Amino acid sequence: MEDDEKNKYLRDIATRTARIDERTNHISNELQSLRENDARHDERLDSLDSRVQRNTMITSGVLFSLGSAITAIFAKLGGLIRW
Repeated sequence: MEDDEKNKYLRDIATRTARIDERTNHISNELQSLRENDARHDERLDSLDSRVQRNTMITSGVLFSLGSAITAIFAKLGGLIRW
């Protein structure tokens, strides 16, 4: 191989290596971004799950109170209406 061919070959290798390095950095940055987005989504899901649990407990309490009130009303009506 002549010196010019060797130099061209080495330049090609250096250029390809630089491109591979750029792509690797880009992929690494994208991966980091995805990890950060996943962390934010996990926090959001945890927050929503807490809200659902809290609202479920509130709804259960309201339904229990409503059931108790209806039972009390029917008990009073049962005492008023005697067959």
